[in-house]
Amino acid sequence: MIKDDLNLLSENDIYSMSLFMLYSLTDIPDYQVLSELPYIMDKKALLKFCKYYGGQTIKIPTIEELDTVMKVLLLYQKVNIENKSLDESITLLGYNTLNKKLLQVYKLVSEVLDKYEFKHREKVN
Repeated sequence: MIKDDLNLLSENDIYSMSLFMLYSLTDIPDYQVLSELPYIMDKKALLKFCKYYGGQTIKIPTIEELDTVMKVLLLYQKVNIENKSLDESITLLGYNTLNKKLLQVYKLVSEVLDKYEFKHREKVN
């Protein structure tokens, strides 16, 4: 019986079940995968995530997309801040070649970073 079994659930299981219930009760497709979050985030991070993004629909980038932008940011650092040539920067960073996709992303990132002044932010707990 479910009443007896609830006492045996871990905190992660309870949060997972709660998120699954939100999906089941509302039938909002975007809620479908949320029940996995308690198993990849601790309680504090999960609640902070819900606090900041509650009610919004977001799309999480793939590891490949994040990796591409990280590579491009390193390239931007070498070329646009350290004033090294593109070819030298590619070699210094250990990139065999700068493929077309990375070059396109580099151009877009350069346009964005050249327009804005990003200030150092303190780490948020």
